[in-house]
Amino acid sequence: MPELTVNGRAYDAIDTKIVMLGTEVRGCAAASYGFEREHKNEYALGSEEPHSFRMGPKTYPPGSITLHMEEMVAIEDATGGEKDVTKIRPFTTIFTYLSDANKIVSDQVVWKFANWGREVKIEGNEAREYAMHIISIKPNVL
Repeated sequence: MPELTVNGRAYDAIDTKIVMLGTEVRGCAAASYGFEREHKNEYALGSEEPHSFRMGPKTYPPGSITLHMEEMVAIEDATGGEKDVTKIRPFTTIFTYLSDANKIVSDQVVWKFANWGREVKIEGNEAREYAMHIISIKPNVL
């Protein structure tokens, strides 16, 4: 049975659903997304131990999505013109999957393609990883 990897964890394809650019994506092999937040300790005058902390804004390291060639070609065809996916405005992708605890998890990611390329193999899977520029993430929106 095919598997999909989301943030390093493998899910059976039957347990996942991805909606991107308004349509369900069936040719996705992997996706990675996340955010970080800077934390700084605050100290009282003369204290060696922090008494509290503060957090900075969220930052988004680059994400990635691995798509099969037929999926990327369909996206390129939908753009029309020169078929440059890096010019597509940021879009929402919904990743829905079943957790280990049998709970439905649905993450909302707003991102855009940061690169384009092709990997053509004579035999086997023709999937390629694409870098994604992340705008925002809303984890577990259900």
